[in-house]
Amino acid sequence: MDPRGEVDPDLCVAMGAAIQGAAITGTDVSAVLVDVTPYTFGTSAIGELDGELYPYTFVPIIGKNTPIPVRRSEVVFTIHDQQQSVELRIFQGENQDALENVQIGEFQVTDLSKAPAGNPVIVELALDRDGILQVTAREKITGLERRIIINNAISRYDDAQLEAARQKVGALFAEQTKAGGGGATSDTELEFLLARARAKLDEAGEEDRTEIIDLIEAIHAARSDGDGTRLETARGQLQDLLFYLKT
Repeated sequence: MDPRGEVDPDLCVAMGAAIQGAAITGTDVSAVLVDVTPYTFGTSAIGELDGELYPYTFVPIIGKNTPIPVRRSEVVFTIHDQQQSVELRIFQGENQDALENVQIGEFQVTDLSKAPAGNPVIVELALDRDGILQVTAREKITGLERRIIINNAISRYDDAQLEAARQKVGALFAEQTKAGGGGATSDTELEFLLARARAKLDEAGEEDRTEIIDLIEAIHAARSDGDGTRLETARGQLQDLLFYLKT
């Protein structure tokens, strides 16, 4: 889809928050906000990557920004005659190389029929609003089925990235404490807002987590510079983001 230059992103976010708030209070609204998945989910298979056959080519099944709940499927095939098992790995990410994405689950599909190579196995992913991902593998010719459930699939992310985010935010708070803060810009309400933002890091997706850190940095920078206008702008944006994540 081509980018739309005439749309103001700030107005879009504000309108979305207003519509959602009205819906929560029971007001009839003409539009409905939907949850979407922030990541692509899929499996891996032998395929072509950079012009060569590669055993871990990413096979997307549920694309990023797909409205949820959603149920999608893809077909993979055995590569050997009489192959009676396949290993399915489930990944979260956007890279064509599945090993560069985040593996969130794996399981073996065993007792397949002794069929020639090319025996189709249907892989189905079903993702709900609670972030629960059900993965089903079914041999097409016999109906043999295996299944796993992955909890908190949407919230999964690299532990090292999360720890780095925590340390970065912790360093900001340590610097502010050392500097001593002061004045109206150190009010209790703002400190409470920043504490809420820190607590949200663990459950936020990668994009939201990055935005939270950027806004915390902006607040600390504005507070250190004594720039009240910039501080209030960043404070409002962080409040809007936390409200959006809550709803």
